[in-house]
Amino acid sequence: MEETPGKIEGTRGLARWRVALFVLATIGVFATGFCLGRRRVAGPPETGGPAGVSRLVIELPADAPLAAESGLPALAIAPRGERIVYVARRGSHTQLYLRDLDQIEASALPRSDGASAPFFSPGGDWVAFFADGHLKKVPAQGGEPVTLCEAGGTGGGSWGPDDTIYFVPSNGAGLFQVPASGGRPGVVSAPGALPGGTSMLWPEILPGGRALLCTLLSAGRHEAPKVGALRLATAESAALVDGNGFARYASSGHLLCVRGGALIAAPFDPVGLRVTGKPVQVLEGILVDPTTGAAQYAVSASGTLVYAPSESGASERALLWVDREGAVAPLPADRRDFDVPRVSPDGRYLAVSVSEARRMEVWIFDVANGSPRRLPSQGSDGLPLWGPGSGSLTYVSLRAGAWSIFRRPAGGDGVPELLVSDEHPLSPSAWSSDGRALLYTVADPGTRGDIWVLAPGRDARPRPLIRTAADEWGAVFSPDGRFIAYTSDESGRNEVYLRPYPGPGERRQLSTAGGYGPVWNRSRSEVFFRSGDTMMTASVSTRPALSVGAPSPLFDLKFKGPSAGSPNYDATPDGRRFVLIGGGGRNSSPAKIHVVLGWLEDMKRRVVAAQD
Repeated sequence: MEETPGKIEGTRGLARWRVALFVLATIGVFATGFCLGRRRVAGPPETGGPAGVSRLVIELPADAPLAAESGLPALAIAPRGERIVYVARRGSHTQLYLRDLDQIEASALPRSDGASAPFFSPGGDWVAFFADGHLKKVPAQGGEPVTLCEAGGTGGGSWGPDDTIYFVPSNGAGLFQVPASGGRPGVVSAPGALPGGTSMLWPEILPGGRALLCTLLSAGRHEAPKVGALRLATAESAALVDGNGFARYASSGHLLCVRGGALIAAPFDPVGLRVTGKPVQVLEGILVDPTTGAAQYAVSASGTLVYAPSESGASERALLWVDREGAVAPLPADRRDFDVPRVSPDGRYLAVSVSEARRMEVWIFDVANGSPRRLPSQGSDGLPLWGPGSGSLTYVSLRAGAWSIFRRPAGGDGVPELLVSDEHPLSPSAWSSDGRALLYTVADPGTRGDIWVLAPGRDARPRPLIRTAADEWGAVFSPDGRFIAYTSDESGRNEVYLRPYPGPGERRQLSTAGGYGPVWNRSRSEVFFRSGDTMMTASVSTRPALSVGAPSPLFDLKFKGPSAGSPNYDATPDGRRFVLIGGGGRNSSPAKIHVVLGWLEDMKRRVVAAQD
């Protein structure tokens, strides 16, 4: 039996806000019980190169690759370097696997389904991880997991030498601490406490347990992430290195961080919290998620480096048409970094966000022939939404430090009309069929996702429609405008709910085993939603009264997950097929883990040689 978890009171993280909004805030553009069997080491360890350095490659099964496409850390190494733990994906599920480096087999850690962001205890005998909205730990040699506390989402964690675990529930949620034995989390740095609204991710405890490294994010500004440090006793923070992220401390006395897939090392004083020498690039080709900044590498105190390699094209994806039986037909368009596809109400066009050259643009494709055109832009624009009708597009833009929703003719002419601005990230989700109301999601650090409504031209003041401590997002109108469907994690996991609009009235749960991202069929009484990698359907009639049928699966297909406050798929007006974003490039789910023994001494020599 798992222990009763503690709860985070008062503030909750932005558990699901990723991809487009997260990238815009961090880099200035919009920029997610089985045994794996034998792991083959590709030949004996390679001993060529610097003295004392050996390299080997762990090959993972093709049907259980590293779960790096989630945008979360999936790899950790024990402090003594004798074993690694990684998150593997089996179909639509993830699970932790542990591999001793002197063995050729990896074994599953029991009851670790849904795991992400693992990290070891200082002694290497426990593995902590995030799953099902909680922080948990499991013995490294096998055993039952223990739930430590509620954690919301996943912003990373680190286990201190005094058996205190420091963790970030999600971006914008602040820093918490909890005893390694479990209990009620305590606030170390509250949301919004850092200067300028800065938030943090991916903490790493420094020697002595009095300070930690982290990635600092300046939300709402065109700034790249920074490596920062925070003193735990005072919650005082300082930026150390600009334009870098996912910092780790090396026992050789160096700060490690990642910039664009390159690993950077610099001499570092862990007591004074200052960089004491010139940063030097020491490795290329580490897999980094561009949306969360999570890098797939880890270094042991004994000097072993493990990492997942990256190749060009990993973020490029295909636009796919999929029918109700799961048959796939690619849209005739080049692979790009697509996000949030939306089919026009007349079915003739497809609007989609495209990340390109450190900015996001809205592209419009002709469904008949796949020819694209770009919506004119003066900055980074994304998260398109058609309407009202097929003649206009609504989208999000970050200008002058504010999040804004604009509307303009789909042809690109005219001046964009500002609908609403906010200091927090925004995501438009639906227009009513009569064009009188716009639903959108606000990512408020105090309450996570909230659903707001705006009536342009009638009442310029937006108002909250659903605002609770839960994470609510992606609300869409029924075709007759009498109900909305939306996603909420109030039960502890994402589920799809229905409620009357504008209310009041009874709320009904539509999904029964987890679900998110509802899309209403515009031509019949039906709602689509996702449950893992399964596309689901449920009959929903709104007249004369609400009537809901049991959900049933349409097809299973792995494709890009939700982005910010929007589902990452859409249905054609007749509901006969869907537009999805296919998986990323070859390295979105790596099948290899590289191990470099003796790496730390080699890195140290290279850094010393590069100093002036």
